[in-house]
Amino acid sequence: MTFIEKCIGVLAILAFLLITGVAKSEEKTITPQEFVSNVAEVPGKLVTFIGSEVEKTKEYQANSWAEMKTKWPFTMFKGKENATQIPAGKTISVAYNKGPYMIVDAKDFKTMGRKI
Repeated sequence: MTFIEKCIGVLAILAFLLITGVAKSEEKTITPQEFVSNVAEVPGKLVTFIGSEVEKTKEYQANSWAEMKTKWPFTMFKGKENATQIPAGKTISVAYNKGPYMIVDAKDFKTMGRKI
């Protein structure tokens, strides 16, 4: 048997199974009253769903912002007892515009963030 003959045979078997109803589902009829009541419930369900999603988002944002505020470098400006302090004669800068923070001498303030 060639490849084409095998493919045709498999397709014929699949067509036979589908035609004879092996994959039949239960038929459910819906009355016009049920349809109208289902359509009328949609706006209420949508408002409830959107409201719950908004509440979940607000809760997640509050938790993530609270966690972020406890992390460095923001803690060093608030003066908390567990906060990292900037040493005297130093300042904070972005390292060559790449994103991470670095502590540099105050005398290098004019050139920080630039390659010299």
